[in-house]
Amino acid sequence: DCDGVDQDCNDSIDDGLCCLGSTDGDRITESASNSRTASVVFNGTHFGIAWEDDRNTTSQVFFGTAATDFSRVIADTRVNAGTGAVSRVHVAWSDTTSRWGVLWTEWVDTEEHVFFNVVADDGTLPLTAPVQLTTAGASAQALDIEWTGTQFAALYFVDTDPHELSVALLSADGTAASTTVVASTSDLHWDGDLQWTGTELAVVWAQRISGLSQIMVS
Repeated sequence: DCDGVDQDCNDSIDDGLCCLGSTDGDRITESASNSRTASVVFNGTHFGIAWEDDRNTTSQVFFGTAATDFSRVIADTRVNAGTGAVSRVHVAWSDTTSRWGVLWTEWVDTEEHVFFNVVADDGTLPLTAPVQLTTAGASAQALDIEWTGTQFAALYFVDTDPHELSVALLSADGTAASTTVVASTSDLHWDGDLQWTGTELAVVWAQRISGLSQIMVS
C-alpha cells in the first residue's frame, strides 16, 4: 500500500509499483498528433524514451528523457532523418559513453529497412546521419538493441529467401564492427529479443517447426 509505512520490512517506504507515478499515468508527449510504440530504458538516474510520432504527418522517431518523477529532463529530439514512415522503435543506454542507441524500422522507397542512431544524454545527435543497417533487395524489421559494455548490439529480421535473423555490432560512434547471421530459414517469424549476460549475447526468436511456432534460443 502507498501509505507511508514499510509494509514489507525492506527498509523502503512506498516502493511498490503503485508509487512509481500517478495511477492515471504521467504524460510524456505533448504532441497534437499520435505517439506510439515507445521504448524505455533507465540509466541509473533518469529514463530514456524513444517513440514513433506523427506530429509531422509521416511517423518519425523522437527521443526524450525524464526524471524518476517523470518530469522531462530534455525536450523531444527527432532521431531519424528520412521521409518514410517508421515503426518498431527500440532504445539502449551506453554507460561507458553516456549515449543512447536508438534502433528502428523505416520505409525507404518500396521496402522497410533498419536504421540506428546515437543520442547524447543532452539530446544532441553526435552522428552526421543515421546508419542504415540493411540493404536494398528485401524488407527488414528492427527487433531489439542492447549495450554490451563496449558496443551496441542490434537484432533485426530480413525478409530474404530464406529469412535471416542477424545481430550487428556497432560502436558508440555508429561504426559497424561486424554482423552475424543467427538463424537462416524460411520458417522464421518477424520477432525476437536480445539480452546481454555480461559475457555474451543471448537471442530468442520464434520459428515454425513441423507446422507449429516454437521458441528458439542461441
